[in-house]
Amino acid sequence: MVRLVKWLMMAAVTGLVASTLAAVLTTGVSGLNALMISRFGPYFSPFIGLSVAAGFIYLWPHTAGVGTDRYIASINGTLRPPLLGSTLTKLIATTLTVGSGGSGGLIGPAIYMGAGLNGVHREWPSWLSPSERQSLQVTGAAAMLGALLHTPLAAGLLAVEVLHPSHLEYERVFPGVLGGVAGTSFSVLLWGGSLPVWHPFTVESSLLFAAGLTAFITAGFGIFFVRIFRAIQQTFRASPWFFIWIMVGGALTGIIGFVLGPELLGWGMVETLSEWAITPVLGARSWGLAAGKVVATALTVGPGGSGGVIGPALVIGTFVANGVASFTGLSITALAAAGMAACLGAVINAPLAAAVLMIELFGPGAALYSILGAVIGFQTARSHLIYNLLNR
Repeated sequence: MVRLVKWLMMAAVTGLVASTLAAVLTTGVSGLNALMISRFGPYFSPFIGLSVAAGFIYLWPHTAGVGTDRYIASINGTLRPPLLGSTLTKLIATTLTVGSGGSGGLIGPAIYMGAGLNGVHREWPSWLSPSERQSLQVTGAAAMLGALLHTPLAAGLLAVEVLHPSHLEYERVFPGVLGGVAGTSFSVLLWGGSLPVWHPFTVESSLLFAAGLTAFITAGFGIFFVRIFRAIQQTFRASPWFFIWIMVGGALTGIIGFVLGPELLGWGMVETLSEWAITPVLGARSWGLAAGKVVATALTVGPGGSGGVIGPALVIGTFVANGVASFTGLSITALAAAGMAACLGAVINAPLAAAVLMIELFGPGAALYSILGAVIGFQTARSHLIYNLLNR
C-alpha cells in the first residue's frame, strides 16, 4: 500500500509537469512551422531551421539525434541520467529541427525529455533505491508519451519495451503505465487535448490478406529505414564537422520535399491520424512518399538533428497502407493500423507497444490487424535496430 501511494504521488507530479512540457513542445513546433513557412516557404525552411539548430546542437551535443538511445543508456547505467537542463535544451533543439520542417518525430525526444524531468543523481533522493530512481525516469518518459499521444497503456509499455530488444522488464511496467495515465489525464484535463477517435472495423479474408501484405511491404521499408539511417549516422555523427552535415541534411530535406511533396516534411502525425489513415487520397504516389520520408528523416536526424524516428515510422506505415488501399479499395484504416504497427515493430523492435498503440488510437476493432502487423514487422526485421545503443 505504501509503495502504491508513493508511486501515485510521484506519477501525479510527473504527469502534471510532463503535460505542460508536451503542450509547450507541440505549440512551439506548430507555431514555428507556421512562422517559417510564411517567411521562407516550406522547402527552404528546413535549411534555415537546421542551420540554427546545428549551432545550438554544437554547443549542447547531448541534444543531437533521437534521444531514445541516451535514455536507454541512462536506464541501463552507462550514462548519467538526463537532468532538467537537458530536458529544456532538448526541447529547444527539437523545436528548431522539426518546427522548421525537418523530417523527424517528437516521440523520441519526448522520451528523453520525460526522463530528464525525473533525472536524478544516483545518490539522491536517499529514500529511493537505485532501481527506483531508474524507474522514476521511466515514469517521466511514459508521462511525456501519454501527454503527447493520449495513449496511456502504450506510453507505459513503449517506455519500457525499448530498453531491451530481447525482453520486457516487468517491474518497470507499473511505474511506466502510471506515468502514461498521469500524462494523458493532465493533458486532456488541463490543455484541451482529446482522446483518440475510434473507428469501426470488419473482418474479411481479403482485408486480412491485404493487411498482411501491407505489413510485409512496410517491414521492407522499415529495414531500408534502419540501414540508411545508421549508415548516415555512423558516417557523419562522429565527424568534427557534424554541424555542417546537419545543415546539408536540412537543405537536402527541403529539396526532397520540393520533388516529392510537402507531406514528408515535419512531424506528420496530425495528418497521419486525421487524413492519410482514413481516406486513400495519395494513390501510387504514397509509396514514393514513404521512400522519401525514409531518406528525409535519415538526412535530418542521422547527422545529428534533434528529432525522433517513431513518428516517421508511423507516417511511413500509413503511406504504404494508403497505397495498398488505393489499389484494392479496401479499408484504409485497417491497413493503416497494420502498416503503422509493422513499421514500428520493425524499426524499434517493440511489437507489444506497437500493437497496443494502434488499439488505443483506432479502437478495439483494430486489434486483429494491429497484432498481425506488429508480429510480421518484428519477425521480419528483428535483427535490425535503429537505435545506436550506447550501453553495448
